[in-house]
Amino acid sequence: MEYQPKLLSFTSLNSCFQIPGC
Repeated sequence: MEYQPKLLSFTSLNSCFQIPGC
């Protein structure tokens, strides 16, 4: 369960990095 939120945070960061508007 502790790994789930970590993965979500990584995905959010990756998405933010992919978009040059963050």
